[in-house]
Amino acid sequence: MSRVRYVAVLAVLLLGGIANADTYWFAYEFDDPNDLPPANGDGWLRRYQPQPFGLIHDGILTYESSDPQMYDFWEHSRPGALGPGPNQVFLVEWALWTESVSYWGDPGLSVKSDDAWVVTLLFDVDVIRSMHEYVEIPLPPGNWHSYALVSPDMRAYELYVDGAVARQGWFAQRFIESLLSFGDLGYQGGVTSRHHWDWFRFGCVAAPLTGDANCDGTVDFGDINPFVQALTDGGSYQQTYSGCWPNNADINGDGSVDFGDINPFVQLLSS
Repeated sequence: MSRVRYVAVLAVLLLGGIANADTYWFAYEFDDPNDLPPANGDGWLRRYQPQPFGLIHDGILTYESSDPQMYDFWEHSRPGALGPGPNQVFLVEWALWTESVSYWGDPGLSVKSDDAWVVTLLFDVDVIRSMHEYVEIPLPPGNWHSYALVSPDMRAYELYVDGAVARQGWFAQRFIESLLSFGDLGYQGGVTSRHHWDWFRFGCVAAPLTGDANCDGTVDFGDINPFVQALTDGGSYQQTYSGCWPNNADINGDGSVDFGDINPFVQLLSS
């Protein structure tokens, strides 16, 4: 079997949760050059100009655009079935290092709902632009950051950066439906960049359960080690527990996983 880490499975197989025919999950860990979405097929289409230039090396997908007219990204079309069903949330998670950008617009993510609502995020070295909301979100200094965008209804969303809420925003209404895009999105001329992706995943997963840090559908002692990992290294936790909503470990609901969650977590386990 190919090492491509693409899966589309029921939640009962992925998370031990409820079975729902609309549940799906796509995961690309970029372990080797074959670990990319299909160039054309299974709902995927790779768009590029003048040729693809995203390359995998040592488990990292790197884009380096030296020509102002270059772009290379993937789109996944899922007509009428992109958004979450009952007792589900829509989740996109990825790890990205934006090393350099000459002008915003190259590394990006765009999600368009079944009924033509969209959120588009464009990444610079120290800021994220929510394109259709016309806002800028400061990005903490550093190389790699882990991200998660979560929505229960494809209207409101929460954006997590390294396990903490960075923005609570809203989709905007547009005209293209049921489509997700990621990669080097820069159509405009004059944009050059170098950026790296460690993993990219998305799908519909079981609705969050506070304290269920390992996402097995229950809150018990099996959640202790995952909770500690979320507390000490949010990026590592997100990579280990693919498909978990980050705020499952945010016990006190303040938007971040920190030492303030320890006592509430202990109380939750003992109740």
